[in-house]
Amino acid sequence: ENPSSISLFHLLCGEEVSRSSPQQIDDVAKLEQIVASQLPSAEKTISAILDKRNKVSKGRERKLEERGNAVGLVLTATTRRNIERMQKIITEGGKRFLCLEGETGVGKTATVMYIAEAAGVKTTRINCSAATSPQQLFGRTVSKNDGKSILGFQFEFGPLLDAWQKGYWVVLDEFNLLRPSVQQQIEQLLREEILPLHNFCNMGGDNNNLLHRSSTFCLFATQNPSGEKYQRVTLDSNLSTLLYKVPFESLSKDDLLSIGHKKLLPNSKPLVDFLVDWHLDLRDFCSTLQKSLSPNSPEFSMLEITVRDYLSVIQAIQYLDPKTFSGEKFKTSPLLS
Repeated sequence: ENPSSISLFHLLCGEEVSRSSPQQIDDVAKLEQIVASQLPSAEKTISAILDKRNKVSKGRERKLEERGNAVGLVLTATTRRNIERMQKIITEGGKRFLCLEGETGVGKTATVMYIAEAAGVKTTRINCSAATSPQQLFGRTVSKNDGKSILGFQFEFGPLLDAWQKGYWVVLDEFNLLRPSVQQQIEQLLREEILPLHNFCNMGGDNNNLLHRSSTFCLFATQNPSGEKYQRVTLDSNLSTLLYKVPFESLSKDDLLSIGHKKLLPNSKPLVDFLVDWHLDLRDFCSTLQKSLSPNSPEFSMLEITVRDYLSVIQAIQYLDPKTFSGEKFKTSPLLS
């Protein structure tokens, strides 16, 4: 009847059989007598072991939660699966160049930052757009001067090329917003292990100025799914072959509830339930309206409801006095009227 006693039965029987000959263990009845005689003292030992294990488990979980908070990631069932899958791909699969694809707000960038924090790896995050230039990513030639006159010129490394050499991790957010010409230069960076400096500037044309890619360099390109809904372009085919695609799961209703419960007061369950239902209803309503609009119209993007909108409302409540939203009080709040 007691599951712990069943486990204890197997534990003690296994231990007794391992140090007894078959002749000494005649039948199951004798085994039961052996177990019954040892249960009282063994239960105390097992209980102490389980208590210690429980404390260690809680301490480990607390550290994981703190790491998540540091990078803006709430650990839910889905975000944990995304983390585990990413860790397996990097450590066991040996993948170094990854394309993380998923809806806005599912934690693509935060997942990379979480893993990097755990591994103690320096990580640079770059927000990409159609206006992002090669100089912003790779670097540029700048003048050296003493305040009076120009003494010469030197190359100032950009964050992507600097990380490529030194073995840092780089997150390129909204990667598929980059112009095709910039994507092609990144493709060369991923394909080659040694590149001449003059590829990125008008200096150092001789072969002595060679740049070497570090074996620990990792690139994570994040993007929303391509198509009309997100108004994103498809990646260059040559570049796509170099990037290992990792689809991110969308957050479920249970995930949204978990996020709300962790960020707000413990007695805010009615409020969190209301916020999640409201968010999902609003998202579905706006998605229906989008179907009647052109993707290029200004109203189309304004009707895009994502997890970030849900988090923004929670953040607004956190800035106000959360106590005014406890229990059923939230129903009279001007913020949610």
